[in-house]
Amino acid sequence: HLTSSGDADRQQATVTIRVPQDQFSIGMERIEALGKVRSRNVGSEDVSERFIDLEARLKSSLRQEKSLLSLLERANTVSEILTIERELSRVRSDIERFQGQLKFLERRVDLATITVSLVMPPLESIESPSASLSIEVTEVAASVDRVKSLVITLNGVVDQVVLSLRDDRSKANISLRVFPADFQQALDFLESEGDVFVKEVREGAPVKEGDTTRPEKPDARIVVSLVGASPWLSIGVIVAIAVPVGGVLLVAFFVLLVLRARGRR
Repeated sequence: HLTSSGDADRQQATVTIRVPQDQFSIGMERIEALGKVRSRNVGSEDVSERFIDLEARLKSSLRQEKSLLSLLERANTVSEILTIERELSRVRSDIERFQGQLKFLERRVDLATITVSLVMPPLESIESPSASLSIEVTEVAASVDRVKSLVITLNGVVDQVVLSLRDDRSKANISLRVFPADFQQALDFLESEGDVFVKEVREGAPVKEGDTTRPEKPDARIVVSLVGASPWLSIGVIVAIAVPVGGVLLVAFFVLLVLRARGRR
């Protein structure tokens, strides 16, 4: 008897087999050699009492059958004949049932039953790397486009892009996923987009050298916030440049005044 269930990744089956008693140990050894045994339970059932009881009932029913046949031969009326035949039919039904049960027990005694549950080994759960970055960039929109292009090149997935503007500062929050083997490449690219001021990385299982297998789906997640440069920074740069330039011009102006004064003398 065989039953099976489960999908392609988690199949399982239950097999019930019967072997001769003298082959039981050999059968168990061969089955256990198929894989790792998680549990093992060996027992026996004493059916001698049931066997004796069935034999006694069968003998009793056979005696009843013999008596009824004797009565049937001496029956004189139709009513008596019908009554005896009904009882004879019931007794013969009992005889057939007892004989069937005895044969079943005899087969069970001759053959040992082995029930085996086969399951696939549990899948190894390997945690993929993940990261969270906050980066100050010059142009948020351009950086978003470059990040999208990178993800497409790496056969990854962009789950979400949220653009916002606050205090004249553009911001983009991007949630993306790449394959673990491409995780570091994606991280390096993102860091090259600007100045990283927040970085959190959770390392996953290292990719073994020479291992060319890839998971079915990209599952290394990166959440990145791209923040536009502060307008106050630009003003500060302008002021920083304007101060020394203004100083030079002021000195030149005073020199020009001195030269003119000397020329009038």
